[in-house]
Amino acid sequence: MNATYTARPFQNEADYDLMRQLLIETYPLDSPPLNCLVGEIDWWRSTADDPELMSKVRLWFDDVGALVAFVWPRSDEIEVMIHPNHRKLEEQILLMTESQFAQSLKAKEAGSDEHSLHYWSYEQDHVRNAMLQTFGYQRVEDEFLACHRLDVTDAPAPGPLPAGYTVRGFAGEREIQSRVDAHRSAFHPSKMTVEKHRKVMASPTYRQALDIVCVAADGAIAACTIVWFDAVNRVGIFEPVACHADHQRRGLASAVMIEGLRRIHALGGTVAQVMSHRDDSPGAHTYRSLGFEMIGRLYQWKKEIVMTSSQKTLRTCPKGHTFYKSSDCPTCPTCEADARPETGFLSKLSNPARSALEAKGITTLTELAQYSEREILKLHGMGPRSIPTLRKELMDAGLSFKDVQVRKG
Repeated sequence: MNATYTARPFQNEADYDLMRQLLIETYPLDSPPLNCLVGEIDWWRSTADDPELMSKVRLWFDDVGALVAFVWPRSDEIEVMIHPNHRKLEEQILLMTESQFAQSLKAKEAGSDEHSLHYWSYEQDHVRNAMLQTFGYQRVEDEFLACHRLDVTDAPAPGPLPAGYTVRGFAGEREIQSRVDAHRSAFHPSKMTVEKHRKVMASPTYRQALDIVCVAADGAIAACTIVWFDAVNRVGIFEPVACHADHQRRGLASAVMIEGLRRIHALGGTVAQVMSHRDDSPGAHTYRSLGFEMIGRLYQWKKEIVMTSSQKTLRTCPKGHTFYKSSDCPTCPTCEADARPETGFLSKLSNPARSALEAKGITTLTELAQYSEREILKLHGMGPRSIPTLRKELMDAGLSFKDVQVRKG
């Protein structure tokens, strides 16, 4: 029986507590984690430029009233946080978000008729990647974040510091301007302000003892980081890690992170995590030098949303699902998602590719092995991107396409 969901906008801080609880609950269920960590949305919320940000958050509840997903609003990105037991809901969320994005473009009537919508997905997330391919997204190969992890088994010894520098906890209001100056220099151009950092300090996960700074001889903050600690999962994430441009290449970013690891250990933490832009950036090299290992690449996927006179029309299927179509095809994407198998090789294919095989009566790997690659590619809905997946599934089962010659030694 298919689950029933209801969606509504964010209402109050009780909703924010539910969102935080969902992130805490789902963190240990996947690696890399399917969703962001609880401290990250505190950081995003505190440093956002949009005063109406929270009114744009949308939440999805299951039929017993439990929060199972929410969308974090960004101007041209989709940030979906979802419980892994409700992944089929994600296609419905994507459809609705695309529709809202297209409508916002139409309302603005911007000069260009083509706009990019972006979605983030880990390379290991085959469910999301297949969905994005189905909906016409393309992975941006050069644009990804690298997720790094370190098991905190003991407290590292403090690293050596150049003469005149000291690592300690952030002193609060009296040096907030210096801290903001270091952040703005490290991430120039940056929109960080004193008021934003005050909001950071007022957020639920923030602990001033985990706001760590490295101070130069003149008292100015040279480097800084915040550890956002999830006490339930005993994990701390560093966000951000910053070093003032005037003090770089002196090991100061490493020094504040080592102190952060010491404080995670003192709190009973067992895991540390940090993100970097790509895996070949200066930050990534710093994290590796401290023992962090990359556990996944979080790729950006991109789709061009074209505003034309032949705009897609809104339709409703017999089950009440709404969707947009520009062709006469009556297929409802939500119904298609509900019909997708949970396991087996068909679950790893996009909806069109899976439907193409099912229409041919191919539902097992043994049946698939009776056809050549050329014959499979001729099926309506089957694209060349699905062939490597099918090859691998056949090979893992000790099979192959009909036209593959297996050499015997």
